[in-house]
Amino acid sequence: MYRRRICRHALDQIILGKKVPCFEKVTGTFASAMDRGLLPRDLDRDLEEEWNIYCTIIKMLRRWPACTPTESVEHLAQAEGKTPLEDHPAWSARVSVIIEAFVEHDNTIFPSQSVSNHIHRRHLTALPGAEEKKTWRDLGESDEIDETFPRLEEVYSRVLPQEEDPGELNQRWGVVIVRGVYWAAQKHYRETDTIPSFCMLAARLGISVGMRHFPMALYTWVAIRDLHREINRQMNAVDDRKADASSAAHRRPENEG
Repeated sequence: MYRRRICRHALDQIILGKKVPCFEKVTGTFASAMDRGLLPRDLDRDLEEEWNIYCTIIKMLRRWPACTPTESVEHLAQAEGKTPLEDHPAWSARVSVIIEAFVEHDNTIFPSQSVSNHIHRRHLTALPGAEEKKTWRDLGESDEIDETFPRLEEVYSRVLPQEEDPGELNQRWGVVIVRGVYWAAQKHYRETDTIPSFCMLAARLGISVGMRHFPMALYTWVAIRDLHREINRQMNAVDDRKADASSAAHRRPENEG
């Protein structure tokens, strides 16, 4: 089915004048990311959606050939009504993986000057290296327990692939990414009592669309945000019950009198 559609879009690739990867290469990038444990648990494969995004990116590159990866995604998100990206994590993650496949296939797809000025190709698809992991570790991991901030284990349970082996957690790239995002968010929360925006957090960690760790980083931030909202709702409910009980206790003597 997809092979026939790809043939139909061969003209797009010729007009683009660049070595656009075939759709099979894109699906291979998804499969590789999944095998490495780099795709979050809730990001299911959807070939139809992946194909639609793939075709849209090709058309977008023809219209805005001088855009950086991030600028391309901004155009695409605006056109598809997918802003902000963090409110559409599945779509954003799929776009990022497809952009990654394009860049890995041919570094001329995005203008070399804009890529080098914005994100060097080596960094665009790289996993966190030793120095980067050290930086992420030094972001401010704290033993202090703040009951209003989600626990790391809760974030793990929402984000990491289900087949993750708990015995290998410290050796898995997915865990490295989750911890880096978690610690950065935790540090910001301790300093400001607020969850940082995803844009702020991504800039702090040097994460951009097209990097292999973008999907996991995005889903980690979403999990932290959602868990924090749940904690706040639970605490507000407890406070409301306490207030109701206190009000009832104050009314009781008056009624008895």
